[in-house]
Amino acid sequence: MKKIPWLVSGLVLVAFFGSCWMMGRLGVFPSTPVQAQSIPPNAAQIQKDLASQSIRFDPVEPLQAGTAILSEDQAIAAVNHAFPRLQELKPTATTANLGRLSKPLLQAGLQEGMISDDPFVNPKLVWIVTLSGVQMKSSGGNGRPVLVSNELNVVIDASTGDRLMDYVWTR
Repeated sequence: MKKIPWLVSGLVLVAFFGSCWMMGRLGVFPSTPVQAQSIPPNAAQIQKDLASQSIRFDPVEPLQAGTAILSEDQAIAAVNHAFPRLQELKPTATTANLGRLSKPLLQAGLQEGMISDDPFVNPKLVWIVTLSGVQMKSSGGNGRPVLVSNELNVVIDASTGDRLMDYVWTR
């Protein structure tokens, strides 16, 4: 008579763990964590991000920039041309922000007699094309760790379509 409560308890435990196992196999409990989606930055966020790196970005509305510039679609096409295997990274979103990009520290250096051929010594009209949701590794180097980011930003000359620089970011 004393074996029956133990037998019932054992069967209940087997049924419980068996149903948990079955629900796990059916996908009720995901076995891998869900990746957070990267929210594409707007011009104000890019401005703030770059300011933290001593780079100035002043957003410009495309209608105010003039007619001799690439359209947003042309800027994105220029990025796809510069990185032919880009779609293999499976971006979740692609956005483009137009603005003037400059490096104020270089401007100050020029006033002190420094010579620089950096394209951002003076403000340059650019598109910053952002590919969100891509996993990219930073180069590390100089004792810095290699980090994984979830955003690739490509700076395109708004007049010529040339790729001027690219950088990764983590949101």
